[in-house]
Amino acid sequence: MIYKVENNTKLNGTIKINGSKNASLAIVVGAILAKDIVILNNVPNITDIHDLLDILRYLNCKVDYNDHILKIDGRNVVYKDLRIDKIKKLRASYYFMGAFLALFEKVNICKPGGCNFQNRPIDIHLNGFEKMGAKIIETDNEVCISCDNHLKARQINLSFPSVGATINLILASVLLEDTTVLRNVATEPEIVDFIMFLKKMGANIDGEGTKTIIIHKNNRLHGCTYTIMPDRIECGTYLIYGAALAKKLTITNIISRQVRSLLSIFIEMGIHMEIRENEITIYETNNLKPVKIVTGPYPSFPTDLQQVICPLLLKADGQSMIIDTIYSKRISHIEELKKLNANVKIVDNFMLIDKSDKLIANTIKCNDLRGGAGMLLACLMSKGVSYLTSAELIERGYQDIVLNLSSLGVHIERIIDNEKI
Repeated sequence: MIYKVENNTKLNGTIKINGSKNASLAIVVGAILAKDIVILNNVPNITDIHDLLDILRYLNCKVDYNDHILKIDGRNVVYKDLRIDKIKKLRASYYFMGAFLALFEKVNICKPGGCNFQNRPIDIHLNGFEKMGAKIIETDNEVCISCDNHLKARQINLSFPSVGATINLILASVLLEDTTVLRNVATEPEIVDFIMFLKKMGANIDGEGTKTIIIHKNNRLHGCTYTIMPDRIECGTYLIYGAALAKKLTITNIISRQVRSLLSIFIEMGIHMEIRENEITIYETNNLKPVKIVTGPYPSFPTDLQQVICPLLLKADGQSMIIDTIYSKRISHIEELKKLNANVKIVDNFMLIDKSDKLIANTIKCNDLRGGAGMLLACLMSKGVSYLTSAELIERGYQDIVLNLSSLGVHIERIIDNEKI
């Protein structure tokens, strides 16, 4: 898929944020633990969700998804081998490790796919499962996990506060007959949302949003109806677009405190905005100041937004710096920006971004989901008509992004097989 993008307008209007991609993926997998009917509201209509629903159907679950409402009937869920192509496409497919260990005490699964900006090992997940008594056979492409004498509740200290490992270990622990304590866990809002969902299904869990989570014993889960939180990364993406290009852009259906680290950067840059609890308005701003951004676990600046904000920093009067402490090799966007005449470079693990007010349209590539969102912004900032290839990666995580930008006055077209759609 190709996006044809023309630099011709200031963004003006309102964008309503969808449900959280990252929370939804964990919650949809967690729903099968109830072996009951679960109804989820505010589920984003993105390709990652549709790929996940295909896996649920493969597991004999019934799913009905319409107008952001997802009904999952997991009463007949069955064990199946997960060394299948759909697993390879989807990073969040690793949540089936924890869910299958809870339900079936075994899992044979391909290593997960997703964006390829860096080798992202799952050793923290596997180490946690081993501490719970699981036996693991691992190859380059597959993992086989089994339990001879049931999983055991343990006190587990994570070597790094991994979001995925935190969720996976909660999934594996929630049906155990004793209490599990997880320390040095991730505290991202998506984890809090996931735990609140499990509580709605009957789980007894303490500590969400803190560094220690306690999963109490003998949880008896049941079906429920739950509404998923707004997507803070989608919110941050459109805020950055607004900071770069808005005349006046309002972002609604958000939780402002969840993007506090981004708003702090905006304040440092001198961006004009009005912040309310559930919406933020960005106004056209000139004479931006350079900044230094260091990514880290929540509440620090999210790694998922560093590629998106990079084009905005090209407008600042001086040199900005980005240091990604989570994924230091998440830098493929730098070479693509150079094709647009951007003054950017890598020095050691630092991304250095100097003012570049004469970006020139070109054909550039999406290398991953968030990098694609950043490259789309760079195309919008470049004089002339640009073509963004592999744009389907953007639609893994952003619902209706072409429609949304068109509603703000942007000239953008989706092209598949050389035909506009």
